[in-house]
Amino acid sequence: MRIGLLPLDERPCNFKFPQYIAKIAGVELYLPSKEILSKKRVPADLESVEQWLLEESNSLDALIVSIDMLVYGGLIASRISQLSTQDAINRLEILREIKQRNKNLTVYGFNVIMRTSNSNSNEEEKEYWKDYGKLLFQYSELTHKIKVFNREEDKLLLKEVENSIPKEVIEDYLNGRERNHSVNLALIDLVRDGIIDFALLTQDDASPYGLPALEQKELRKRIRENRIQSKVIIYPGADEVGMLLIARALNVKKNITPKFKVDFSSVNGPNIITRYEDRPLLEGIKGQINAVSGLLVDSFRDADISLLINTPAIEQGEAYLFYNLDKVEGPFRNLLFLERIGRYCTDVLGIPVVLGDVAYANGSDPELMELLEETGFIGSLTGYAGWNTSGNTLGTVISVGSVWNASLKLEDNQRALKEFLALRVIDDWLYQSKVRTDIINKLLEKGINPWILEDISEVKKMIVESLRGEVSKHKKYIPFNIKEIVLPWDRLFEIDITFG
Repeated sequence: MRIGLLPLDERPCNFKFPQYIAKIAGVELYLPSKEILSKKRVPADLESVEQWLLEESNSLDALIVSIDMLVYGGLIASRISQLSTQDAINRLEILREIKQRNKNLTVYGFNVIMRTSNSNSNEEEKEYWKDYGKLLFQYSELTHKIKVFNREEDKLLLKEVENSIPKEVIEDYLNGRERNHSVNLALIDLVRDGIIDFALLTQDDASPYGLPALEQKELRKRIRENRIQSKVIIYPGADEVGMLLIARALNVKKNITPKFKVDFSSVNGPNIITRYEDRPLLEGIKGQINAVSGLLVDSFRDADISLLINTPAIEQGEAYLFYNLDKVEGPFRNLLFLERIGRYCTDVLGIPVVLGDVAYANGSDPELMELLEETGFIGSLTGYAGWNTSGNTLGTVISVGSVWNASLKLEDNQRALKEFLALRVIDDWLYQSKVRTDIINKLLEKGINPWILEDISEVKKMIVESLRGEVSKHKKYIPFNIKEIVLPWDRLFEIDITFG
């Protein structure tokens, strides 16, 4: 099977992880050259992107298209672009041309519902976010709350917030939102018209209240009006979508419906709303299983894949700060029971086990990983992830489980599976939860801002030395040698590891 992917951006999660999923699946994946894609705040070469789409689509079985990349040139470009609404919508017309040329081509589209970041950081936003980011988040949240509750105190607070932000900033923020929302509505219309066969609209850094939540309501209304509720799914996430749609394309092609049995480390787990998301955890899981054309089942007897979820006891923490530690750990969850379920699934039932670790955002739960290493079960997992948001993590393991279920499990598929598992253990646990935390603390002790790195080469040396030391302690479960470590966006948040 030949699948083309126009990714969300050039980061490893969007460019490299899908390649692993394709190798595990045993499908041929075609990506544009990184040279024509975005480079953080620099948009992609849109003319070259269009040319790539037109040329590659002639020989594909399925095409997966990031609308943010097609229209704006990448994820950050979608937030900072000054493109007009009409020009943005016009850029979608190439998809009609592709479908007309290749009527049997299955086209999958995905787009991110524009976030409102609750921080005064303009690293991934417009320049004014450094001064007004938190105020704009308040503005967004209060606007929604007034529509829902109509409380006088919210109205008074909104006036104070509005008076603290220049009018031209609010106007520019709202114009950008309206343009991106119009593109999302146009994407739904393309599904209605049969140009796109299936689409995902994902909410980046979601929250229960705000303009993004209001836009979701309007998008759901448009979907219902067009009677395409089975063809467009909305859920929290972003960087995992390329992997999910590769899994869906394979399942649709082979007419496979992967069946997942899910178990949680805590009785509270299914109902916890984790950080950066807007709904109970189980609802997000349902959305992602739907995305791969799968089913959630109640019995191990009916399951193809065991999906284990490590949740916090009460409330999700942050891995690199270990924020909320007292609410993550404790008697309201049982990690050993989760591990025993996994061992029963592998040793007795013989079904693959994938583990989504969402006790903390942005990194693994050390208590869980130490238990898995102690019992040796870490080496029996089919897939593991514990990075960034819950949606990112769960989309990763659901994709791995889904494609492994559909794979022929040849030698190349098995090697890719083991590599990707090792990569996630190194990145999500040893780097994000251990090395990154240590380096942040060391930089702070030296009076260096770890979120604005000036001497990248020196920090990279620190990472390489520390991470190689950590990996050497766990060689039994990491039978690969690290060839290279790169900081894709010159920051500590993510790394790119290459095995050699």
